[in-house]
Amino acid sequence: MQLKDHDLRQLDADRLRQLGQRQPAALVELSVRLLDDLKEARERLNQNPDNSSVPPSSRPPWSRNEPPPAETADPEPSPEAASPEDPAAPEQKSSRKKRASPSRPPGKQKGAPGHARTQVLAVTHTADHYPDHCALCAADLPHEHGVCYTGYQDADVTFGEPDHPALGVVSTEHRFYATTCPDCGHVTRCEPYRAPPTAGDPSTPGLRAGVAIAEWRLIGPALAALLVWLHFRMYLSVRRCQEFSGELLGLSLSIGAISQAIHEAAHACEPIPQRIQQEILQSELLHADETPHYQAGEFLWLWVIASANAALFFIGRRTKELLRGHIGAEFAGWLMADGYGAYREYRYRLRCWAHLIRKARALAETFTPHVQGYGVALLETFDFLIDKVYQAREGPPQDLRPLLAENLARLHALCEKMRRSQNVKASQLGGEFLNDWNAIFQVLAHPQLPLTNNYAERLLRHWVILRRIGYGTRTEQGSLALATFASLIETCRLRNASPLRYLHQVIAARRTGLEAPPLPPVPMAA
Repeated sequence: MQLKDHDLRQLDADRLRQLGQRQPAALVELSVRLLDDLKEARERLNQNPDNSSVPPSSRPPWSRNEPPPAETADPEPSPEAASPEDPAAPEQKSSRKKRASPSRPPGKQKGAPGHARTQVLAVTHTADHYPDHCALCAADLPHEHGVCYTGYQDADVTFGEPDHPALGVVSTEHRFYATTCPDCGHVTRCEPYRAPPTAGDPSTPGLRAGVAIAEWRLIGPALAALLVWLHFRMYLSVRRCQEFSGELLGLSLSIGAISQAIHEAAHACEPIPQRIQQEILQSELLHADETPHYQAGEFLWLWVIASANAALFFIGRRTKELLRGHIGAEFAGWLMADGYGAYREYRYRLRCWAHLIRKARALAETFTPHVQGYGVALLETFDFLIDKVYQAREGPPQDLRPLLAENLARLHALCEKMRRSQNVKASQLGGEFLNDWNAIFQVLAHPQLPLTNNYAERLLRHWVILRRIGYGTRTEQGSLALATFASLIETCRLRNASPLRYLHQVIAARRTGLEAPPLPPVPMAA
């Protein structure tokens, strides 16, 4: 760039006209430098992952869901290339069709030998499971007459005590017995728990297909919780989780076994988001925000609605219907959010000042003098109002609007002037202030309320980093698992509880047919 920002701020249309009248040659030289700078800026603007080393994540969210280019159809063969009498023509055409379709379905083929487990687990514990009552006559059954008919081994970990944390590996051999009733002669078996058929059963299509909760698993509940924690909290991919298990735990786990454990854990945690939703609806103040999310290339949004002690995440489109489905249109508490129109139907709404200050700072850094003046005036007004809000928080609650009526009137007149500006950004920001005036300055009537939505943005930050590492999710089932674990992990962190240990409790309870344990208690205020 030949011209600096300081030089551009001094240039406007009148200055160029004066230069053309007094020094035409200098105007030509200036135009040449401006042209060179414009070409360089345009080249930088046109850089993308296809023509430069710019990373793919730098694409704007709205341009990442472009449909793939349509495949060009084979041109019709000319009479000279293939005549109707040529017998080779139909054979070539049919061969092209055969190559276009897969020759066989993906995955293991029927009759193939496959790969069996080769690692032999050293058994450290045994667990015998006997039937307690006869299934026919309900009589008590003695354990000494039981006969072992099946069993399995699982690999699990121990976390130790909070005062003495230690990661250990255990392998338990589970034995299941069948007992003959001495009264009626009926043979009753003790069988491992398996969740009854639901919409998530492998025989029924649905979001939980292939991830039925069952007790018969190689990966124990604590190890499953650890894998979920490593994958979603420590940013480890499934293959890195596999490497972690092999190097530090000495366990040889397949990619499929780890993925199945993660999805089963999501199924086990399915009641948790409903409980969190019930709690946040009772809160007096909620923070809501959303960020782009990609599901198999489809442009969606990751939402968060959070109270002081709970956070609910969900993934979907940016619509009012989706928001109503999670907090309802009848929510009567305060809602802190940005300027998205879906939030405007809530009466007690707060606008994030940080978003507005960033837009005002953008105006203050423009090269147009009068637009720059708009931005500087807005920033000065916000600095003054923020000082007044912090001063009011030190005393008894009071309404600052009557005391600041003169300042608000000047700001309102400035926004009216901005809305009539020919500058697009200044006009849009002026209209945004006027349309959301009550929501923006509601905090002046209630200084104890927050000024910004940084609380929700901090909750989203970790999951934005995870999205940039993993490029989103690939299926609706994966998106549901991500939102479920995000809700559980962030809620536990807000309550100073261990997400890892609570997740272990949930998986262990659900694998035995019990309900998920209650959410960790809210810590007592100091």
